Amino acid sequence: MILCISPNVTLERTWVVPNYRTVGVFRVKELLVLPSGKGINVARAVQTLGGEALGMGFVAGHIGALVADLAAQQNLQCSWTWIEGETRIAAAVVDPEAPDGDAALTSEAGPTIHPADWERLAADVLERAKSARLACFSGSLPPGTPLQGFSELIQALQKLGCQVWVDCSGAGLEAAIRSGGVGIKVNGEEIGALFGQPVYDFETAQRSAQSMRRMGAESAIVTLGSKGALLVTPQGSWIAEPPKVKRISSVGSGDAFMAGWLTGLAQQLDLAEALRSATAAGAANVQTLGGGRFMQTNYDAALSKVIVTKL
Repeated sequence: MILCISPNVTLERTWVVPNYRTVGVFRVKELLVLPSGKGINVARAVQTLGGEALGMGFVAGHIGALVADLAAQQNLQCSWTWIEGETRIAAAVVDPEAPDGDAALTSEAGPTIHPADWERLAADVLERAKSARLACFSGSLPPGTPLQGFSELIQALQKLGCQVWVDCSGAGLEAAIRSGGVGIKVNGEEIGALFGQPVYDFETAQRSAQSMRRMGAESAIVTLGSKGALLVTPQGSWIAEPPKVKRISSVGSGDAFMAGWLTGLAQQLDLAEALRSATAAGAANVQTLGGGRFMQTNYDAALSKVIVTKL
């Protein structure tokens, strides 16, 4: 079982709008509605890859009820922590006529939580962790999240024997790194913002990854979009270069990457092959609408073409 914790759960609406502009009136040609938040995207992708995942996180109000219902309809295993307020909505707009062929994503902040809410989520996670050996925290932390409580939950999971990976940004990212012994998966923009310097290639990614390890992270992955990804661990470092594919929407590609990585670890693949699986899942995701949603055939095709090199 892989615990996929998404503190800031989302209802994700993807609109396909030809010739979209920022001003004007437009009609949606195609609509996709998914239970989301980065951790829920990870759980969906793990399921596609044949793994067993449990999605967890805060849900609230009418939108939260819709998220829970959609997850059940899609046979996603989830355990929700209910709070007051209203679960947030995110909208991704895809213009199939745009030359870059990607999506623009806009997300609400999410409901504000209280210390007691976080304590209930932590208790729920630790209870479920008794039957898990891998856990990930993915996405933003909702307003009001106690950073000390976040660090303590990571450490408590580690004491139970869970290997923990974190994909977030800002203050939450720094808190996770300083928790010690954690695995960090970030993109170049997120880690560049933390250290105040651009991360745009494997050289700058490696410097940032080593900085995260000096701060307390055990291992670090930095993804660089179509350029690929860098993995730095105590056992060594590798880069993975994905094949060129037709991009439809990159929303959730990092979550699919995380799913491929965790599924590889759960299958006890060596680190290079787990990185290959992660990179293939990310490449498959960009060919499909919806976060953490891809076709197995696209994954299989990408897997055979990913180039992994040990540094």
